[in-house]
Amino acid sequence: MDGFLAFKSLPCRMNIWHKGYPKPSASVYTMPDSSMDQAIDGRIWYFPEITNRWTTEGSASSMDWFALDFGTAHEISSIKLYLYADNKSFVVPDTVAIEYQNGGDWIPVKIKQQPGKFIGNTVNTIAFDNVTANKIRINFKHTEMHVAVSEIECY
Repeated sequence: MDGFLAFKSLPCRMNIWHKGYPKPSASVYTMPDSSMDQAIDGRIWYFPEITNRWTTEGSASSMDWFALDFGTAHEISSIKLYLYADNKSFVVPDTVAIEYQNGGDWIPVKIKQQPGKFIGNTVNTIAFDNVTANKIRINFKHTEMHVAVSEIECY
């Protein structure tokens, strides 16, 4: 089993077994106690001692990205980001930009609604004009500390 298909009220896909789609990729390989797969496994945990998250830790850049390849086209109009923040090593991103790909080029989505300021340890929803995408990429700008993502859901 490689996850489940999208329905109007369900995320595009989760990949709890780490096989098939969606396939995550990122600008930075995270530390050994976190992985890209943990951001799409369906578990939302904010415990500091349980590291079920993808992080930008180890990156020397102030801009990092996390992408999902769905394998086939999906209609998407919102993303829920579950951001972990301890304000010691991890904080919410300064800004978030979302791009989609349906073919070769990355195209920015037209944001309809997003938090004025992102909040850690809860859901942050970003709504945008409906797009048909094979891939989605979330760009995180973080100038002070690193970003940690417990879960990403696409709707």
